[in-house]
Amino acid sequence: MRTLTHTTVALLLAFVGTSLLGQQAAGARGIRPGMAGRVLRQQLQLTNEQVSQLKEIRRQQFQALRPQREQIRTAARALREMTAAANPDATAIGNQVLALKNLRNQLRDARKEWNQKALAVLTPEQAAKLKELIESRAARRTRALGLLDGAERPQRQ
Repeated sequence: MRTLTHTTVALLLAFVGTSLLGQQAAGARGIRPGMAGRVLRQQLQLTNEQVSQLKEIRRQQFQALRPQREQIRTAARALREMTAAANPDATAIGNQVLALKNLRNQLRDARKEWNQKALAVLTPEQAAKLKELIESRAARRTRALGLLDGAERPQRQ
């Protein structure tokens, strides 16, 4: 359930980020910039006010979490340098891996507050629809990976 909530909010914030930044949603698949956001907006029947609120939440989240993302980049760079050294120190590398994992966990925890703010913008019906869309997407990915056989595949609606 917790993972589904994180995924739900991540998808919702990704929609807002795609719309806000005008990034191309699926690049090589030929989907135009912002198209995924428009589709999600239509499926959830988001109002203009909700879209504005979600964009503002996304902007604030991006700014607030920037220092943590930079710490992660710096720690990852240091880890790469440690592993590329002529004589890598296994203890130092292990400690850096743990430090990087800790930073990532802190970022994940910090996102929880932002996730709740984004979910609070949705009506209960919209939140339920978003959950349904996420579950459908996960099932498609699982089928694409061949992890479900025909008998276990969820029925399309």
